[in-house]
Amino acid sequence: VDGPLGTSHLQVRDGAIRFIPPSPAPRKIDLRAGWQSRAGDTAACVPNEVMVRVTGDRARAWDAVNY
Repeated sequence: VDGPLGTSHLQVRDGAIRFIPPSPAPRKIDLRAGWQSRAGDTAACVPNEVMVRVTGDRARAWDAVNY
């Protein structure tokens, strides 16, 4: 996925998604998010303005995450 800093690479497998190297983000926090597979799971490369969100019928009970 192209963003202002370059290309963010994603891997999709068995109904899950994750950021994979190389990452254009300076601190590589997006790579630490790991696999996202449940409805409501979200991961982002904020400096590159790329976000992924898993959709589905059942979202998690909480509505915010801090790293």
